[in-house]
Amino acid sequence: MRITKKDIIRPIAGLIGLQPVVILYLLALGDFTWGDYLSTGWGLQICITIYLIFFYAWYENLEVWNENKNDAFDKN
Repeated sequence: MRITKKDIIRPIAGLIGLQPVVILYLLALGDFTWGDYLSTGWGLQICITIYLIFFYAWYENLEVWNENKNDAFDKN
């Protein structure tokens, strides 16, 4: 399995991009503190990001994405 830059950058960008949503969600629930946010979520989020690097590498290498095959919309 080959890991590309895309496989690494995609989950990291997702991690960064989701943080405003997570913070707004916690603010909406009421009792938001930066300490709770950093201590409860970040360990899990880092583990998930590392997992997704390998998952995306596997996913992108599936035969389904082989560009040499005709797709469902190909009229040939």
